[in-house]
Amino acid sequence: MKIYGLGLCKNEDDIVGPVIEHALGFCDKVIVLDNGSTDRSWEVITGLAERYPERVVPFGPVDEPFFDGMRSKVWDAHFEELGPDGWWYYLDADEFLEGDPVPVLERALAAGHDSVKGWIVQFRYTDVDLAVWNRGEEDLSRPVQERRRYYRTDWREYRFIRNFPVARWEDPDSYLPRRELHPTRERVFVRHYQFRDPDQIQKRTDARFKKTEFFGHVTSPSWRDVVSPASKCALHVEGRPFKLHPANLYRHRIKALIRRLTGGRVRV
Repeated sequence: MKIYGLGLCKNEDDIVGPVIEHALGFCDKVIVLDNGSTDRSWEVITGLAERYPERVVPFGPVDEPFFDGMRSKVWDAHFEELGPDGWWYYLDADEFLEGDPVPVLERALAAGHDSVKGWIVQFRYTDVDLAVWNRGEEDLSRPVQERRRYYRTDWREYRFIRNFPVARWEDPDSYLPRRELHPTRERVFVRHYQFRDPDQIQKRTDARFKKTEFFGHVTSPSWRDVVSPASKCALHVEGRPFKLHPANLYRHRIKALIRRLTGGRVRV
Protein backbone atom coordinates (compact mmCIF):
# COMPACT_ATOMS: atom_id res chain seq x y z
CA MET A 1 0.00 0.00 0.00
CA LYS A 2 1.47 3.32 -1.11
CA ILE A 3 0.49 6.81 0.03
CA TYR A 4 1.07 9.91 -2.07
CA GLY A 5 0.74 13.36 -0.54
CA LEU A 6 -1.46 15.57 -2.75
CA GLY A 7 -0.13 18.95 -1.69
CA LEU A 8 -1.20 22.52 -2.38
CA CYS A 9 0.74 25.60 -1.29
CA LYS A 10 0.62 29.37 -1.67
CA ASN A 11 2.86 31.71 0.35
CA GLU A 12 3.54 29.39 3.29
CA ASP A 13 7.34 29.59 3.40
CA ASP A 14 7.46 29.68 7.20
CA ILE A 15 5.72 26.31 7.59
CA VAL A 16 5.67 24.33 4.33
CA GLY A 17 9.10 22.76 4.99
CA PRO A 18 8.19 21.17 8.34
CA VAL A 19 4.80 20.14 6.92
CA ILE A 20 6.39 18.23 4.02
CA GLU A 21 9.00 16.60 6.23
CA HIS A 22 6.27 15.51 8.64
CA ALA A 23 4.25 14.00 5.78
CA LEU A 24 7.30 12.05 4.62
CA GLY A 25 6.99 10.09 7.86
CA PHE A 26 4.10 8.13 6.32
CA CYS A 27 3.95 9.13 2.64
CA ASP A 28 5.97 7.32 -0.02
CA LYS A 29 5.95 10.51 -2.09
CA VAL A 30 4.81 14.09 -1.52
CA ILE A 31 3.83 16.08 -4.62
CA VAL A 32 3.32 19.78 -3.98
CA LEU A 33 1.59 22.15 -6.40
CA ASP A 34 2.67 25.73 -5.80
CA ASN A 35 -0.12 28.13 -6.72
CA GLY A 36 2.03 31.13 -7.69
CA SER A 37 3.72 31.85 -4.36
CA THR A 38 5.48 35.22 -4.15
CA ASP A 39 7.50 34.37 -1.04
CA ARG A 40 10.17 31.64 -0.63
CA SER A 41 7.73 28.71 -0.70
CA TRP A 42 8.86 27.42 -4.10
CA GLU A 43 12.50 27.68 -3.03
CA VAL A 44 11.73 25.65 0.11
CA ILE A 45 9.86 22.99 -1.88
CA THR A 46 12.58 22.59 -4.50
CA GLY A 47 15.24 22.52 -1.79
CA LEU A 48 13.46 19.60 -0.12
CA ALA A 49 13.22 17.88 -3.51
CA GLU A 50 17.02 18.00 -3.69
CA ARG A 51 17.29 16.53 -0.17
CA TYR A 52 14.67 13.84 -0.84
CA PRO A 53 14.97 12.97 -4.54
CA GLU A 54 12.06 10.94 -5.93
CA ARG A 55 10.12 11.48 -2.68
CA VAL A 56 9.42 15.23 -2.84
CA VAL A 57 8.12 16.34 -6.23
CA PRO A 58 7.70 20.08 -6.96
CA PHE A 59 4.71 20.70 -9.23
CA GLY A 60 4.48 24.15 -10.73
CA PRO A 61 4.53 26.91 -9.96
CA VAL A 62 1.03 27.26 -11.42
CA ASP A 63 0.12 30.94 -11.43
CA GLU A 64 -3.63 31.08 -11.86
CA PRO A 65 -6.62 31.85 -9.62
CA PHE A 66 -7.43 29.16 -7.09
CA PHE A 67 -10.28 26.76 -7.93
CA ASP A 68 -11.71 23.84 -5.98
CA GLY A 69 -10.26 21.11 -8.17
CA MET A 70 -6.75 22.52 -8.49
CA ARG A 71 -5.34 19.28 -7.08
CA SER A 72 -6.66 17.51 -10.18
CA LYS A 73 -3.54 18.68 -12.01
CA VAL A 74 -1.36 16.59 -9.69
CA TRP A 75 -3.80 13.66 -9.58
CA ASP A 76 -3.97 13.37 -13.38
CA ALA A 77 -0.18 13.47 -13.68
CA HIS A 78 0.43 10.68 -11.15
CA PHE A 79 -2.68 8.48 -10.73
CA GLU A 80 -1.40 5.70 -13.00
CA GLU A 81 1.92 5.61 -11.16
CA LEU A 82 0.21 5.29 -7.75
CA GLY A 83 -1.83 2.25 -8.79
CA PRO A 84 -5.14 0.78 -7.58
CA ASP A 85 -4.02 -0.06 -4.04
CA GLY A 86 -2.61 3.39 -3.33
CA TRP A 87 -4.07 6.23 -1.29
CA TRP A 88 -3.96 9.98 -1.78
CA TYR A 89 -3.42 12.18 1.26
CA TYR A 90 -4.93 15.67 0.94
CA LEU A 91 -2.05 17.81 2.21
CA ASP A 92 -2.44 21.50 2.95
CA ALA A 93 0.77 23.45 3.49
CA ASP A 94 -0.21 24.55 7.01
CA GLU A 95 -1.37 21.20 8.44
CA PHE A 96 0.14 18.27 10.33
CA LEU A 97 -1.56 14.89 10.54
CA GLU A 98 -1.81 13.54 14.08
CA GLY A 99 -0.46 10.01 14.45
CA ASP A 100 0.21 7.22 11.96
CA PRO A 101 -2.60 6.82 9.41
CA VAL A 102 -1.48 3.45 8.05
CA PRO A 103 -3.48 1.29 10.54
CA VAL A 104 -6.57 3.41 9.83
CA LEU A 105 -6.16 2.94 6.08
CA GLU A 106 -5.58 -0.80 6.47
CA ARG A 107 -8.79 -1.16 8.49
CA ALA A 108 -10.68 0.98 5.98
CA LEU A 109 -9.42 -1.14 3.10
CA ALA A 110 -10.32 -4.39 4.86
CA ALA A 111 -13.85 -3.12 5.46
CA GLY A 112 -14.33 -2.04 1.84
CA HIS A 113 -14.10 1.71 2.38
CA ASP A 114 -12.39 4.06 -0.06
CA SER A 115 -11.94 7.26 1.96
CA VAL A 116 -11.21 8.64 5.42
CA LYS A 117 -12.40 11.93 6.84
CA GLY A 118 -10.44 14.02 9.30
CA TRP A 119 -11.42 16.24 12.18
CA ILE A 120 -9.65 19.55 11.53
CA VAL A 121 -8.19 20.88 14.77
CA GLN A 122 -8.23 24.64 14.14
CA PHE A 123 -5.47 26.26 16.17
CA ARG A 124 -6.44 29.86 16.77
CA TYR A 125 -4.50 33.06 17.32
CA THR A 126 -5.86 34.28 20.65
CA ASP A 127 -5.75 37.29 22.90
CA VAL A 128 -3.24 35.38 25.03
CA ASP A 129 -0.94 34.99 22.00
CA LEU A 130 -1.38 38.64 21.07
CA ALA A 131 -0.34 39.73 24.57
CA VAL A 132 2.88 37.75 24.19
CA TRP A 133 3.46 39.40 20.78
CA ASN A 134 2.82 42.88 22.16
CA ARG A 135 5.37 42.30 24.93
CA GLY A 136 7.97 41.37 22.31
CA GLU A 137 8.28 37.86 23.74
CA GLU A 138 7.24 35.85 20.65
CA ASP A 139 10.06 33.52 19.54
CA LEU A 140 9.37 32.69 15.90
CA SER A 141 12.23 30.19 15.84
CA ARG A 142 10.15 27.80 17.97
CA PRO A 143 7.92 25.29 16.14
CA VAL A 144 4.41 26.56 15.59
CA GLN A 145 3.08 23.54 17.50
CA GLU A 146 4.70 24.97 20.63
CA ARG A 147 3.57 28.57 20.07
CA ARG A 148 -0.10 28.07 19.16
CA ARG A 149 -1.89 26.05 21.84
CA TYR A 150 -5.54 27.14 21.76
CA TYR A 151 -7.90 25.39 19.36
CA ARG A 152 -11.39 24.41 18.35
CA THR A 153 -12.19 21.15 16.60
CA ASP A 154 -15.23 22.15 14.58
CA TRP A 155 -14.73 21.04 10.98
CA ARG A 156 -14.41 17.79 9.01
CA GLU A 157 -12.99 17.16 5.55
CA TYR A 158 -11.86 14.21 3.45
CA ARG A 159 -8.16 13.60 4.00
CA PHE A 160 -7.51 10.20 2.38
CA ILE A 161 -8.95 8.98 -0.93
CA ARG A 162 -8.18 5.58 -2.39
CA ASN A 163 -6.80 5.61 -5.93
CA PHE A 164 -9.38 3.10 -7.16
CA PRO A 165 -10.68 2.77 -9.72
CA VAL A 166 -7.59 4.15 -11.40
CA ALA A 167 -9.00 7.03 -13.42
CA ARG A 168 -8.59 10.69 -14.18
CA TRP A 169 -10.23 13.35 -12.01
CA GLU A 170 -13.65 13.63 -13.64
CA ASP A 171 -14.59 17.21 -12.74
CA PRO A 172 -11.74 19.74 -12.29
CA ASP A 173 -14.19 22.15 -10.65
CA SER A 174 -14.92 19.66 -7.86
CA TYR A 175 -12.97 19.46 -4.60
CA LEU A 176 -13.12 15.64 -4.84
CA PRO A 177 -12.31 13.33 -7.77
CA ARG A 178 -15.45 11.20 -7.35
CA ARG A 179 -18.85 11.99 -5.89
CA GLU A 180 -19.76 8.49 -4.71
CA LEU A 181 -17.30 7.89 -1.89
CA HIS A 182 -17.74 5.42 0.94
CA PRO A 183 -15.83 6.76 3.94
CA THR A 184 -15.03 4.73 7.02
CA ARG A 185 -16.56 5.93 10.28
CA GLU A 186 -13.08 6.10 11.82
CA ARG A 187 -11.59 9.60 11.78
CA VAL A 188 -8.08 11.01 11.79
CA PHE A 189 -7.11 14.31 13.40
CA VAL A 190 -5.36 17.11 11.51
CA ARG A 191 -3.66 20.07 13.21
CA HIS A 192 -4.40 23.21 11.21
CA TYR A 193 -2.21 26.29 11.76
CA GLN A 194 -3.64 28.88 9.41
CA PHE A 195 -3.01 31.73 11.90
CA ARG A 196 0.58 31.79 13.16
CA ASP A 197 1.62 35.40 13.83
CA PRO A 198 0.31 38.89 12.95
CA ASP A 199 2.60 39.41 9.95
CA GLN A 200 1.70 36.04 8.45
CA ILE A 201 -2.02 36.52 9.14
CA GLN A 202 -2.01 39.91 7.41
CA LYS A 203 -0.21 38.46 4.40
CA ARG A 204 -2.79 35.68 4.23
CA THR A 205 -5.64 38.18 4.54
CA ASP A 206 -4.24 40.42 1.80
CA ALA A 207 -4.11 37.43 -0.56
CA ARG A 208 -7.70 36.39 0.12
CA PHE A 209 -9.91 39.33 1.05
CA LYS A 210 -12.42 39.97 -1.76
CA LYS A 211 -10.26 38.02 -4.22
CA THR A 212 -12.60 35.22 -5.37
CA GLU A 213 -15.82 33.51 -4.33
CA PHE A 214 -13.75 30.75 -2.72
CA PHE A 215 -12.61 33.08 0.07
CA GLY A 216 -15.99 34.44 1.12
CA HIS A 217 -15.15 33.43 4.69
CA VAL A 218 -12.47 36.15 4.78
CA THR A 219 -14.72 39.03 5.83
CA SER A 220 -12.23 41.63 7.07
CA PRO A 221 -9.03 43.19 5.66
CA SER A 222 -7.41 43.37 9.12
CA TRP A 223 -5.49 40.57 10.80
CA ARG A 224 -6.79 41.74 14.17
CA ASP A 225 -10.29 40.51 13.36
CA VAL A 226 -9.17 36.87 13.46
CA VAL A 227 -7.92 37.12 17.06
CA SER A 228 -10.03 34.78 19.20
CA PRO A 229 -10.73 34.87 22.94
CA ALA A 230 -8.71 32.10 24.53
CA SER A 231 -11.60 31.59 26.95
CA LYS A 232 -13.71 30.23 24.06
CA CYS A 233 -11.05 27.75 22.96
CA ALA A 234 -9.63 24.52 24.37
CA LEU A 235 -6.03 24.49 25.57
CA HIS A 236 -4.05 21.64 24.07
CA VAL A 237 -1.69 19.68 26.28
CA GLU A 238 0.61 17.27 24.44
CA GLY A 239 -0.36 13.69 25.08
CA ARG A 240 -4.00 14.46 25.75
CA PRO A 241 -6.76 13.80 23.19
CA PHE A 242 -8.34 16.69 21.34
CA LYS A 243 -11.77 17.87 22.38
CA LEU A 244 -14.54 18.04 19.78
CA HIS A 245 -16.81 21.03 19.17
CA PRO A 246 -19.38 19.53 16.77
CA ALA A 247 -22.02 22.24 17.24
CA ASN A 248 -19.73 24.71 15.48
CA LEU A 249 -19.37 22.29 12.58
CA TYR A 250 -23.04 22.71 11.69
CA ARG A 251 -22.90 26.49 12.14
CA HIS A 252 -20.00 26.63 9.69
CA ARG A 253 -21.86 24.44 7.20
CA ILE A 254 -24.93 26.68 7.32
CA LYS A 255 -22.78 29.78 6.82
CA ALA A 256 -20.93 28.17 3.91
CA LEU A 257 -24.24 27.18 2.31
CA ILE A 258 -25.57 30.74 2.61
CA ARG A 259 -22.40 32.17 1.05
CA ARG A 260 -22.56 29.67 -1.80
CA LEU A 261 -26.27 30.23 -2.52
CA THR A 262 -25.85 34.01 -2.51
CA GLY A 263 -22.59 34.04 -4.43
CA GLY A 264 -20.84 35.59 -1.45
CA ARG A 265 -23.18 38.61 -1.43
CA VAL A 266 -24.40 37.81 2.08
CA ARG A 267 -21.75 37.66 4.77
CA VAL A 268 -22.53 35.68 7.87
